[in-house]
Amino acid sequence: MILVISSTIARQKRGTLLTEPAADPNLTDAAGEQDILVVRKADVSRELLREGIKRLDPAERDALRMATRERQSVDTIAGHLGTTPTEVAEHLRTGLLSLRAWLLENLSGKES
Repeated sequence: MILVISSTIARQKRGTLLTEPAADPNLTDAAGEQDILVVRKADVSRELLREGIKRLDPAERDALRMATRERQSVDTIAGHLGTTPTEVAEHLRTGLLSLRAWLLENLSGKES
């Protein structure tokens, strides 16, 4: 899930946003293991995502909302937030990493 969001943001930055980026079910990490969030995507409910998003810093939450729901470019988000594209990119990166860490922490107690 997180990788799909990152992919969408990267496409926006290049100006080639796809309507629905396809998630590769075989995504692997550096060690060749399948990404646990891809493997356990059925366990990631909307409620769990909402709770994780609520815990983000407001700037991270706003940047992620604009990039994913409103499909705005980094430059456009920067204009709306009154900040630089570099800061927006950092908010997106740290927001995704924080959300990912929170999801992994909460899924670890729910073994499938």
